Amino acid sequence: MNLTLSRGDKKAWDSDFATDEKSIKDNPILGDFKNPKELYDFVEEVYGANEITIKDSAAEPTHTNAIAGRGYERKYIEYRNDYIKLLREYLAYKIKRDEFEKKTGQIIPPAEVDDLRLLPDYQQDVEIESRAQQYAINKVSRALLFAKQALKTGVYAPDLQQSGMKGPAETEFKNLYYRIQDDIREIRQRTYQY
Repeated sequence: MNLTLSRGDKKAWDSDFATDEKSIKDNPILGDFKNPKELYDFVEEVYGANEITIKDSAAEPTHTNAIAGRGYERKYIEYRNDYIKLLREYLAYKIKRDEFEKKTGQIIPPAEVDDLRLLPDYQQDVEIESRAQQYAINKVSRALLFAKQALKTGVYAPDLQQSGMKGPAETEFKNLYYRIQDDIREIRQRTYQY
């Protein structure tokens, strides 16, 4: 993520990026991940992680630690539930439009919100659920796209390309790259299921 956003100062690599409105418009990844650690945690939670060390000979990399991933479903459910909660609060006048838009990144025209408020309870719940599902699909697929791009940038970084980890890193990257591609396709197909 630091390389993607051209942050050259290595001392600042673990700190948060500026997340004001202009920064997010210039670099949309900042709307989902405020620092590289958040992006790493997302990828680790969804896909897991393998820690690899190289012996003195550098011929045989060895796996020393592995963390199992849980898949994107947990993130999808988390994002969907957050959106349901916020939309219900917005419709019940507990939060204002600006706060809703800032927290979700979603713009709903005021006339549409008024129409949602007039719906009977059951229809309103169905509409809220439908919007929440679409929101979660968009957010997960966007996060996966950002993760894919950050991984691609990182694996082709000059430091890594000149090290003994080049081969193992590229192998792991290709496996993860295609898994991310499959998950993006799969999550986007949900749009047509609801």
